[in-house]
Amino acid sequence: LGNSPDAIDRIHEAAEALRKEAAGLDPSSELAAQNRLVRARLYLAVAGLRIGQNDLGAARREIEASLALLPEMAVANAMLGFVLERTGKLEEAVEHYSMALECDPGNINALRSRASANLNLHRNREAIKDLERLCDLGLEGEGARIRLAVAYFRLNEFETAHSHYQKALDLNLDPSDEAQVHHHLGLIEDRAGSLDRAIEEYQTALALDPRLVGARLDLASALNRLGRYQEAADLFGQVVEVDPKSSRARRGEAEALASMGRWQEARRLLEEGWRAMPESVELLHALARLLATADDPEVRNGERALDLAQRTLRAGTTPSRLETLAMASAETGLFVEAVRLQRRVIQMVTWSGHLDALPRLEANLARYLAGQTC
Repeated sequence: LGNSPDAIDRIHEAAEALRKEAAGLDPSSELAAQNRLVRARLYLAVAGLRIGQNDLGAARREIEASLALLPEMAVANAMLGFVLERTGKLEEAVEHYSMALECDPGNINALRSRASANLNLHRNREAIKDLERLCDLGLEGEGARIRLAVAYFRLNEFETAHSHYQKALDLNLDPSDEAQVHHHLGLIEDRAGSLDRAIEEYQTALALDPRLVGARLDLASALNRLGRYQEAADLFGQVVEVDPKSSRARRGEAEALASMGRWQEARRLLEEGWRAMPESVELLHALARLLATADDPEVRNGERALDLAQRTLRAGTTPSRLETLAMASAETGLFVEAVRLQRRVIQMVTWSGHLDALPRLEANLARYLAGQTC
């Protein structure tokens, strides 16, 4: 029946015949129980066909009809969880996956699906429980080990995440998954301050999957921080070629160019990017800072920098945006305002615990107090 054009109608006819038959049965009898089970399975069969047609609304109705007959049917709850997850109702999906597992603790599909849904909900601790169980069952090669590492990575438990990523590399991964693992290992090394090792991991990831834009961006950023500006600019430029809407790539390339003293090229890149993406506060901010600090007098423009920096605050106040506004204020001779803003930035950074930036911020404050620009 599954391949015939009228399969759904014929299954419904069978289910309706059984429903009429059930009316004459003792609800507590074994025959009635068998009748309910067969009808529930028929509704699930139709639901499967509806899913194949991508008619998820109709599939949900069929599954709910099945559950109305047998609320504790594990396969029906798992299937409803799948439909809910496909339609973006992740929290409801988790509830039905959990119901399926209560009925059938050995339901691997429900266990795997609940872990995935919880991970998408950023319920990392809940996901970890299911993913560790899948790994204990020897199913780590089906993505569980990598997802387990991702969950620990999100919780900033980098040592544990690193251990699971290394274990994942012992599995028979396809190149794209292996590339993702090396990318994340690079991020862990990056956060630990081991830039050389991070760069090696990023490069390995790109050798396995050159399409991995995230790894290319992170490699460029690491090279930029090491002062390898031309390499960084080239990599950022490669991302811009394939993704002209990447604000991060345009900003990164401009910063690398500026670090090499190529101020006009940097301004042109940011101007072009902002014209293409006027909604990008990231590019607007980068342009404002460039105009406030460029060593090239043909690029430096305090008045315009001040205007752009003020506009960035419409999207929210951050220490970095206030710092740029202070730079632009000093550039236009508003040193009292620059001092006020810089002191506020220092206060915000101190409260946040990001103390590495304090020496630079305090040095700029001293300049403003002395009536000097950056």
